[in-house]
Amino acid sequence: MTAEGGEDDAVRRVVLAVPHGGSTVYVRVDYASLVYGATVEVAGWRLSTVTGGPVARLWASFDVRELPGMLVNLDAGTWKPPA
Repeated sequence: MTAEGGEDDAVRRVVLAVPHGGSTVYVRVDYASLVYGATVEVAGWRLSTVTGGPVARLWASFDVRELPGMLVNLDAGTWKPPA
């Protein structure tokens, strides 16, 4: 089944807080895949720290063991930037 906007009802997009150059980048994950060993590839959007909206496409690799510490929100649709 697809929801309004053509998105799959079963798809849940999460938000990660990714450390980057001494600051934090917020990322909405649209796709993730365990590629080998403990490495996961993530594709999604960098989110604005002002509006929470998408700013730029992003593709990155992480150690899967780091993901629980980066998880900010289980539903990107309800995420708001930190005040």
